[in-house]
Amino acid sequence: MWFEEVVKAHCRGTAYLCRYAVSEWCKKNRNMGMTELFHILNLKLRGYYNYYGVRGNYDRLASFYYYSIKILFKWLNRRSQRKSYSWKGFSELLNHFRIAKPRITEKKHLNKSALFNLVQST
Repeated sequence: MWFEEVVKAHCRGTAYLCRYAVSEWCKKNRNMGMTELFHILNLKLRGYYNYYGVRGNYDRLASFYYYSIKILFKWLNRRSQRKSYSWKGFSELLNHFRIAKPRITEKKHLNKSALFNLVQST
């Protein structure tokens, strides 16, 4: 995945690796233009949701989303010596750039044996 080249050796598990990677990415790219920054962040979040978005995993997706937003808020406020955003202004910024919300991407599979029995009975 996109974060494998920036992970610490002592991090264990994919949750820690993903969180560390988001933190490092936000830290390195905080001076990027806002449009490009939010576009790339959206791509990363959607990729994460597509990979880990199975049924029963929504709580972890939401946790990763909120962690990513908190980290981005932290690093955007460190771009200068003054605080750049309040939470209210930052939430308006998120709405403006339409940051991807967590969602389950796994499709519900049709039971093949039930379909076969349905075809046989007709």
